[in-house]
Amino acid sequence: MDQAEQYMNDVQARMTANGYEVTRMEIGGLPSLVGYKSEFRLRWMATQLHLYVFVAPISYVTPEWLEHYTRVALAYADRAKGATRGLQSGVAAIAALAGPGADPRALTYAQRELVRMFAGFAWPVIYNTTTKALTSHTGNPFVGWVYNGWIRQQIRDVLRADHGLVQGGPAA
Repeated sequence: MDQAEQYMNDVQARMTANGYEVTRMEIGGLPSLVGYKSEFRLRWMATQLHLYVFVAPISYVTPEWLEHYTRVALAYADRAKGATRGLQSGVAAIAALAGPGADPRALTYAQRELVRMFAGFAWPVIYNTTTKALTSHTGNPFVGWVYNGWIRQQIRDVLRADHGLVQGGPAA
């Protein structure tokens, strides 16, 4: 079993342990692990957030692939649960590509960019299967700020490497 498949199996086990519904399907042209869970919190201004976590293996992460995968993941989440989007409900996607290396521009994209739409957003993530580094957004976005801590916690709980999280760290 290669490193990316082992990582996906580990993530699937963590998703299941953390209450996600888990399936495998093709997303954006890549075989993907997809986890779903919904949370309601009063401190989120009494909103329900529908969260999807997508993980796909890739031989090398480019900014083009990361942006494409992130946008396709958010579109899937919107089609699945977007009919409920609005003032009291939102849709989020965490889109992770796992591979042995990444273009530095892809790392910058993961650290700085979020994909947004009305009552929906997606966080791109890179997992380097060689170094075990996990790279994701490092800022404090204003849109969707109320969910930032919980999204980061989901990234730590579900996508973490066995050797810990290097959020915003090198994954090349």
